Amino acid sequence: MARSGVSKEEVRIARQSILARGEHPSIDALRVELGNTGSKSTIHRLLKELDAEQTGHSPSSLSEELGELVGQLANRLQQEARAALAEERGELSRQRQDQQQELRLARQRIDELQAQNQALAEETRETREQARQLQQQKHQVELTNARLRQAAGDLEARLRERDAQITALEERLDQLRLAAAEQREQDLRQHEEVSGQLRSELRRHQDELTRLNRDNERLLTEARLLRER
Repeated sequence: MARSGVSKEEVRIARQSILARGEHPSIDALRVELGNTGSKSTIHRLLKELDAEQTGHSPSSLSEELGELVGQLANRLQQEARAALAEERGELSRQRQDQQQELRLARQRIDELQAQNQALAEETRETREQARQLQQQKHQVELTNARLRQAAGDLEARLRERDAQITALEERLDQLRLAAAEQREQDLRQHEEVSGQLRSELRRHQDELTRLNRDNERLLTEARLLRER
């Protein structure tokens, strides 16, 4: 989190680091170098103070120049270390975000797989239920087929019995027709014999009646002749 203020020493070190990189130490560049800390007015004031100090004081010996150079190098190393640390932190943050994203995707995939597993389990249950129902239907069909085969066998047996009865009736009918034909022939012969006898008897009676009529006529004739005498 950004601090509320910066010190003159921090501004000096930040300016030296920017100069060491060959860049211009503007107020905005200094503020970025300070980690976006401090107001622009404060940084501007501290810069003016540093410029005033450098104007009134110059290094009087090589050791002071070396010390200042060492300080600049140290500050630069410190800034580079901070930048490297920030970069590492950024990389770690990106890795953490990537891992969190992968974790979210993994959890999402797990949820999808669980949903698919649940759907497959439901389909399996339904398939087993359908298989059980089909098995029951198959059993019922087998029972029905068995009953139909038994009924067909019974029907065939009854048909054979009926065929036998029909055959016996046809044989009996043939016998009756033959007997009836024989009886008709016998009756016809008897009828013809009786008819012949009756015709003969009729002719005999007719002959006798004719004779009687002739006798009656003769007697009538004789009786008339006798009356006439």
